Amino acid sequence: MVIICVVTLTACNSDFKKADNGGYEYKIIPGKGGKQLVYGNSIEFHLKQIYKNRELDTVWGDTRDYMPRILTMDSGNIPPAFLNAFRNAANGDSIVLRLPTDSAYKLPGQEMLSFLKPGGYIYTTIKIINVFEEKYQADSVSRAELRANGLKMYNKQLVEFEEKIARNKTQIEADSKVISAWLDRNNIKYIKGKWGTFIAVHEEGTGKKIAFNDVAGVYYTGKTLDSGKVFNSNLDPKFNNPDMYEVTMSRLGAVMPGWTDALMELREGAKATIYIPSSLAYGTKGFLPQIKPNANIVFDIEVRKVITEDRALEIVSENRRKYEDGQKKIDTLKK
Repeated sequence: MVIICVVTLTACNSDFKKADNGGYEYKIIPGKGGKQLVYGNSIEFHLKQIYKNRELDTVWGDTRDYMPRILTMDSGNIPPAFLNAFRNAANGDSIVLRLPTDSAYKLPGQEMLSFLKPGGYIYTTIKIINVFEEKYQADSVSRAELRANGLKMYNKQLVEFEEKIARNKTQIEADSKVISAWLDRNNIKYIKGKWGTFIAVHEEGTGKKIAFNDVAGVYYTGKTLDSGKVFNSNLDPKFNNPDMYEVTMSRLGAVMPGWTDALMELREGAKATIYIPSSLAYGTKGFLPQIKPNANIVFDIEVRKVITEDRALEIVSENRRKYEDGQKKIDTLKK
């Protein structure tokens, strides 16, 4: 789904320019004459989501309720339609984008929300609050924001996430009957996660228990409950996926809910098999052709590493700084 966001709608209905593509229009509300943005900068910003038509004026979300975001200004992080606007903005400016819902319906892969109707507008305002030339500087600010606001952000996301899970209660209960019957037939003992994932622990592990602000490094093999057919693994070379999979626990929705549910019950060094109801996995769409709609799935997992998210970001920053310092030395020698 295209990310659509905003801060205020002051004078939002005039002086818009066409973005490069995607049906977007944009305008820039000047700040205090800060430094012009350059491709490759890391940008700290707030954003807010608003949908507006004749009957509705709906706020979808506001990062001021959580914490600022930091992204690198490049084509991998900023949608192409937004990049032209960013290139014309400076530190302290606000970028207001708007997209007619008529155009939004035409965007490939766009998942439309039920209240979006033709004739309305999706507004996106991005308030730039800081710009960093070096990525490790942005990393340092990210860690500080995480320390100050991480728990507040997680708790707010958790409420929204659990409301979404509750809406699938009927399907989860139906899946649970199937899974529990299968486990009973096979004499498998288990515990259950808060949201309904079944967890058969083979080895408890001796390290720290996984918390909301940790990053867990996991090796896994995934298969379907009904057929036992393996559909993915980072242990089997044929899947060409050899790296340990790192799960940032605070990013709810970054992995399927069943994984988050199970990992919160485990600790470093644990080995377990987790049985995930379809609504906590791939849901009604499945992941065809390997996984059918409403399929219950199974993962054999081993938690190899647990570190705090702050430490994980610190490691990334240290490695990035070493790389950037090395590149500077190479550039100096070339001169």
